[in-house]
This record gives sequence, C-alpha cells and structure tokens, in this order.
Amino acid sequence: DGNNCSASATDNMSVSNCSTGISTATAKTASIYPNPNSGQFTIQLNEGSAKIEITNGIGQTITVFKMTGISQLVDMSQFETGIYYVRIIQGNMVAVHTIVKK
Repeated sequence: DGNNCSASATDNMSVSNCSTGISTATAKTASIYPNPNSGQFTIQLNEGSAKIEITNGIGQTITVFKMTGISQLVDMSQFETGIYYVRIIQGNMVAVHTIVKK
C-alpha cells in the first residue's frame, strides 16, 4: 500500500459430501403423458402415493397436491404455454419431469 506494507494470508478448505436425506430417484417412478400437451396430462405412478409440485420455468410454484392413487389427470389449461417442471415426491425419493404445454 502507500506505507510500503504488504500482507498475505493462506486458508485451507476441506469439502466433504453430506447427505440431505433426499435422494434422486434412479428408477422410473412415474410416467407423464402426453408430453407435450395442450394443458391436460396424466401422471401415472408405479406404486403408492406422492406429493406433486408443479413449477413454471422461473421457479414459481403453480400447484401442489397429494396423489393418493396411482393415476391422476392434471388440468393446467388455465396457465400459459411454456415449460413446466413436475416434482414427484415419494418418501425420500424425488423425481423431476419436464413437461411442455403447447
């Protein structure tokens, strides 16, 4: 600096993997059809029930609901055309599907 002083510092950082308790589904847990669609589509689960969260392309939550059966018709005809994300949560498994509304 202007007083002919200098300094340096060294910092070591250690990073390790941690578990959040939520894992990404590796098996196909659901089917969504038709895709692309005109605002109505079906979510078909392989088994059990699930919490469904649908968000738009900028991350805003559009709807959240609980599926108690293995098949559910979803009506998004009131929403704009675009890309949406369907998050399917079953226990500690999470799967995200991209859908296109034409």
